[in-house]
Amino acid sequence: MSDSPWLVGVDHVAIAAVDPGHPLVRLLEWPRMIDKVMPSGVHVAKYGLGGTQIEVVNPECAPTPIDRFLAQRGPGLHHVALIARGDLSEIQATLSRLGLGPGPIESAADGRPSLFLHPQSCGGVLIEIVQDGR
Repeated sequence: MSDSPWLVGVDHVAIAAVDPGHPLVRLLEWPRMIDKVMPSGVHVAKYGLGGTQIEVVNPECAPTPIDRFLAQRGPGLHHVALIARGDLSEIQATLSRLGLGPGPIESAADGRPSLFLHPQSCGGVLIEIVQDGR
């Protein structure tokens, strides 16, 4: 890893919802950038304005990780995604050495490589690390 910070900003915040008609969507009235069902069965709708992005994630075809989340915590903040500069495989190895237990590298809704850090290793917050390159 280089001398410069490898986490360079916030990419988006994701809200877990029972369905895609979350009140936040009506409030924002922002352009929809992504509307996609992921291989896990999670529906991702990403809205953006300027450099700010918010995702609304909901179960599309059960069982999904969002079903479990909603059952345990209910609707609300799901995760915060941070932008990483550098090779995500190297970052994953660093996170492992730090004891943060990163998950596998997978494709985010926009196709960039990403990985998740379990809330237990991040003070109760699910963190997604996405590769820089918007």
